[in-house]
Amino acid sequence: MATIVDIDDTLLRYGDQPIQRTIDYIKTLTGPIYIVTGRSPKQRTETVRALRAAGIRYSRLYMNPGPMSDNEYKGEMGRRLKA
Repeated sequence: MATIVDIDDTLLRYGDQPIQRTIDYIKTLTGPIYIVTGRSPKQRTETVRALRAAGIRYSRLYMNPGPMSDNEYKGEMGRRLKA
């Protein structure tokens, strides 16, 4: 079973500070981990760096290319990934 997770205030706080309790839980799960974030693709390099530094492994990172709001984008991607 796949898991879909957000970054900000779920995996990382203040942009790059790990939320260890959540990260530890994610590490116990089997199946692909899909990260869906409202962050812009312009932030990909710094986002990938922060995820790696926190020890977060994932199958795919989806970033909001716009013009949808963060919540609209995350909802739409969640629906697509669940299908």
